[in-house]
Amino acid sequence: MTRAKDISKIVTDADLSGTLDVTGTVTVGGLSVSGTGVVGTLTSSNNNTVLRVKGNGATNGGAIGSTSSDDLVLLSSLTERMRILSGGNVGIGTDSPTIPLEVHGSSGQLIYAQADSGDSYIRVDTSNAGSDAVFWARATNTGYSSLQFGDPDDSDVGWIKYEHSNNAMAFRTNASEAMRIDSSGGVEIGTYSGTGATRGFIVDPSINANGYRIRSSITTSLNLAHYQFANTNGIVGAIRTTGTATAYDTSSDHRLKENVTADWDATTRLKQLNPVRFNFIADADTTVDGFLAHEVQSVVPEAISGTHNEVEVWQDGEELPDGVSVGDNKLDEDGNTIPVYQGIDQSKLVPLLVKTIQELEARIVALETA
Repeated sequence: MTRAKDISKIVTDADLSGTLDVTGTVTVGGLSVSGTGVVGTLTSSNNNTVLRVKGNGATNGGAIGSTSSDDLVLLSSLTERMRILSGGNVGIGTDSPTIPLEVHGSSGQLIYAQADSGDSYIRVDTSNAGSDAVFWARATNTGYSSLQFGDPDDSDVGWIKYEHSNNAMAFRTNASEAMRIDSSGGVEIGTYSGTGATRGFIVDPSINANGYRIRSSITTSLNLAHYQFANTNGIVGAIRTTGTATAYDTSSDHRLKENVTADWDATTRLKQLNPVRFNFIADADTTVDGFLAHEVQSVVPEAISGTHNEVEVWQDGEELPDGVSVGDNKLDEDGNTIPVYQGIDQSKLVPLLVKTIQELEARIVALETA
């Protein structure tokens, strides 16, 4: 065995064997050891061959080891942190990775990454009691990519999946598909059926090239709502179906009303209405019957929405152009005001019509019995 003390120079082509102890500084081919630093090989208790590096002030330092099975091991503070198996699998926090990358946390979190002839994925697990969860980012060789959410017993109970074959996006909850967006932008919630075999809702742009169609299905012919409309007062309307018909509901329960009276003159009010015939400017070839909204508004105001001759104005909170104030009229590119058109719900005229018929009937009866 050869031992050297206070060596100032080592000839690089020298044939050395045995143990070399160094005090001071030695520089060889760019390798520098200073102070109490240690560089060397040793055989540990489990027969790993280790290259150990310890800086000034370090208690244990770090090490790179090679096992008898040709695994590469990285240690800090003499504790294994990472292992590369001879076959190439990498483990962090585990010495037996079964896939290309496997990470174990101290409290049970696990991360896996794999790419082979089958699926390629990153998987994150937590095995903490009461909060088990699994998350996958996955690409398969069967034609889809997905983000999957679940637990150790059901790793894909929820997912977001992109299907490359038909360019559709699917969403799963509770292990069943709950929503789908197809390649044309259609959205399906549940599973729509034209025969009511399944329940679902679909916004379908594929019916034609000019617009969307909204469809819904329920699995019964009972009188049930497809759509309900609510505000701060609760449900105020619905669209419902029976076995063969559709009803459009608005709130009318007597418990919602007060000051109810039948003592009012319908005939006089009805005669103020002005039914007319006209065509819409955008449909010049079609003549229809109807009303002018502002004329009806003074007689049956609840039938009309909007304000007579209303135009768009700049609102508080909008980004105002230079020289414009809140409340000023908005103008189109030709400098014209932008109309806000009135609408009419003609069903609101029905009570007035019914009451007028009743009053006329009473007059007829009075004349016939006079």
